[in-house]
Amino acid sequence: MDYQVVHVTTGRIRVHIPRLKIDQDFASKLQWKLKSTISIFHVRVNPILSCLIVDYSPDQMDCAGVQAQLTDAIRQADTKDFLLPAKTPELKVIAESEYLYSLGLPLVSLSVAIITTVLELPLTWMVGGLILIAAIPLFKSTIHEIKEEQKLSLDVLESLWTLLHVLEGFLIAPALALSLDGLGKILRDKTASDINYQAINLNLQQSHTQVKRAGKEQQVLIKDVEIGDHVIVYPGEQIPVDGFVLKGKGIVDQQKLTGLSKVVVCQQGHKVYASTLLVEGKLTIQAQKIGENTQIGKIVDLVKHAPVYDTRVADFAEEVGNLTILPILALSGTLFALTNNIQSALALLQLDFATGIRISSATAILSAIDYAADSGIYIRSGRGLEMLARVDTVVFDKTGTLTQIHGEVVGIQTMNEQMTPLEVLSLAAAAEQGLSHPSAKAIVRFAEQQGVLTQLEWESWDYKIGQGVIAQFNGQKILLGSKKFLRKQGIDLKPILHQYPDLKKSRHTHAYLVRDGQLLGVISLSNPIRTESASVVSTLKQQQIEPYMLTGDHAKAAYEVAHEVGISPSRIYVEVFPEKKVELLQQLHDAGRVVAYVGDGLNDAACLAYADVSVSLAEGSQTACQTADIVIINNNLHQLLVAIAIAKKTMEVVDQNIGLVAVPNVSVVLAGVLFSLDPIMVAIVNSGFTILAELNGLLSAEKLAKLLDELGQLPGKLMRS
Repeated sequence: MDYQVVHVTTGRIRVHIPRLKIDQDFASKLQWKLKSTISIFHVRVNPILSCLIVDYSPDQMDCAGVQAQLTDAIRQADTKDFLLPAKTPELKVIAESEYLYSLGLPLVSLSVAIITTVLELPLTWMVGGLILIAAIPLFKSTIHEIKEEQKLSLDVLESLWTLLHVLEGFLIAPALALSLDGLGKILRDKTASDINYQAINLNLQQSHTQVKRAGKEQQVLIKDVEIGDHVIVYPGEQIPVDGFVLKGKGIVDQQKLTGLSKVVVCQQGHKVYASTLLVEGKLTIQAQKIGENTQIGKIVDLVKHAPVYDTRVADFAEEVGNLTILPILALSGTLFALTNNIQSALALLQLDFATGIRISSATAILSAIDYAADSGIYIRSGRGLEMLARVDTVVFDKTGTLTQIHGEVVGIQTMNEQMTPLEVLSLAAAAEQGLSHPSAKAIVRFAEQQGVLTQLEWESWDYKIGQGVIAQFNGQKILLGSKKFLRKQGIDLKPILHQYPDLKKSRHTHAYLVRDGQLLGVISLSNPIRTESASVVSTLKQQQIEPYMLTGDHAKAAYEVAHEVGISPSRIYVEVFPEKKVELLQQLHDAGRVVAYVGDGLNDAACLAYADVSVSLAEGSQTACQTADIVIINNNLHQLLVAIAIAKKTMEVVDQNIGLVAVPNVSVVLAGVLFSLDPIMVAIVNSGFTILAELNGLLSAEKLAKLLDELGQLPGKLMRS
């Protein structure tokens, strides 16, 4: 192919390729091929000038080497069988809301409306126009729901009420309603902004990752990863950089990045993004963007945006409210036709208790999330909080949840004298390297303490979640896992159980090692019970909440732990794989129970996603932390009891707010219909009691005082803005 190097400087080459101007597919293939090449970090294409600019790292490759790779890339891009990998769309940064605008303009319009009315100034249309401008966000929301979502919401009534009052010359009431709505929004969003999402996010993120440098895999802090590093990611870990897959194949969950529950298969050449989770497989990634330059670093909304604070109560109130729209419109029109009283007819349009319930519930939920965060508990959503308040069954995982996450190797047995315990340990540690499961971490940690080799260049490596590892080295097939897993692989364990009969009686966890079908040995591990587990189980029973335990471990170890923490033998399930755990949760759910699942491992992810409400410990796997509705940041199970108490108290407040909003709103609307109540009074009661319910949702006097102090400074902020 015809091309010419037109300019060369240290770290940059500019090449003229005529085909770039006429063949976009070729240009895309060439650009991708160069971007996925080691040592080439930035590629720009100018099709108009038929020009390609390549920026590279001169300390890793010289100019001649880059030109050689460029020639090879051009040749490959020209072949018909060269296909581009599936594209992952770039994400746009979501801008933060401007809350001062939502209150500033309504307050200005209210002030002008009062002055105009009191002084009887002939400025009605000008003030009315200002009020309508302040109501533009409300009108846009109404039009969007009608046009895009094709539904009628309560915004229709509020928009119609505002518009008709302005047209009739009643200026103070709609301006006051808009101002009170804006104040309620400030209250709610100020409560949300008090939650330190940045601190929570940092607490939930892993601090280290594996990087291959100078041919050797080593653990480094994520902040010390450099552009060009080969980052190795194992199942259950977050991908810490933006980059291209150099080696391996895996299933990646993009939910944290996109907000959608979506998994994609990634392999050599595919682009991956920081904060996504590797669910299965093992990937070697060339880092292209690190830290704040990654996609997740740019999307501040994922850290600062308010959480999902909706609840079933609020949703139900909104559904009921939406069903009343057409009857209210019909009744309002009929009333006006019969009485010719516009104020009585318009009063009906203010019958909107559902909005008050929804937003006051939001404030209570947000305040509870803030309070919980201060207590070391991260609650993702209002639905999770609502379900936790209703829980009557708590299902615990054993290893790393009821027991401590930091297990210990307590013994290594071999099948013959040709294989030493340290050789068994070295091979097992190499197979477990990078896994976040407590047993895997214990084996690797013990191997490092003993100074034995823990790293091998596996030809293939696959982790079967909750079961074991299958790997290949120098043509040899290595299996490491539980007794049930190896039996499933056709391995006879009778010889080792006969040679070491104490294994049958042991309460310890066992990992069996096999090479090419030959049993080499077994590693025994101990997981001490958490000091708080027994008291937590006891308190749950006192609250009429039934505790269960599910585990993939063998019966002896499981029953020993259950006995010590106080869980009944009839509520224990042993040697269960993840899919079986889900079946058991389904049985409990079908029996009418509201189930909370507490787990911390990669093998718990399915249960955490399936349970009515899920709880994880921050020190658990990244998959568990990102799947769970509630994360205990300080890793103390006592905080589960605190979370339940917060949830129950919050739902009590939500119930109070239903009465606080519904009764006055219905009463004042009826009064407006029967007695032609002043629309200003209707607006005050309608929005005022909503704000009162929001204030009721703030859980402490200290926070309320601080909030009111900040709200007192708003006039000055509005003037400055």
